[in-house]
Amino acid sequence: MRPTRPGQSAPPPGDEDGWNDGGVGPAASVRIASVSPDGRFVSLSFRGGASAEDGGGPPAVNTVRLHAAWLWSNDPSRVTLPSGQRTSTPGDWAASGRPAVAGAEVILCPIGEPPSSSDPGDGGTVCVPGPPPGDCCHPLAVYGEHLPWIVTRRSGPGDGGRAYLRVTWTSPSDGDGPSSTYDAEWLLRCCCPGDDGGVPRA
Repeated sequence: MRPTRPGQSAPPPGDEDGWNDGGVGPAASVRIASVSPDGRFVSLSFRGGASAEDGGGPPAVNTVRLHAAWLWSNDPSRVTLPSGQRTSTPGDWAASGRPAVAGAEVILCPIGEPPSSSDPGDGGTVCVPGPPPGDCCHPLAVYGEHLPWIVTRRSGPGDGGRAYLRVTWTSPSDGDGPSSTYDAEWLLRCCCPGDDGGVPRA
């Protein structure tokens, strides 16, 4: 699937196109809803569970809007290990020229399987943040069962895996700049109320 560029939207909820199904966990079905024309916001839609109104209707869809400043300052690559302290803030984002989102895509990666040259993935090996434990506010695993960074592969069609949001940033020169990768389940936990009614962390 090609990255969503600024000003583009995914098909509306209910249309199957664009959903990355077959993943694991609460973020098993996720897609890019839109990237704002100015690249300041990425909206993600998460689908799962039955409709609350009828107890068995179509799956509920939660859409979260993520600001570029928040994403940039929560980039897992800007986290100091082992403490988990972030080395950038939204103020640093402004001082860095307010990088905008040049593109966004959801990728699926198997966790816990070593990559192999015979794997049928569609993008070779990738390095993704280790899944943070459920009580973790850090954007990567600074404690728990997973390593902070995991070398894995992009899943091929129908292979499943854990969902990640990959954002490409604008570059001061022409063309795309660096990219950041976020665990989609962590984004969902940060931006949506929990089952216990708790407030979002973001």
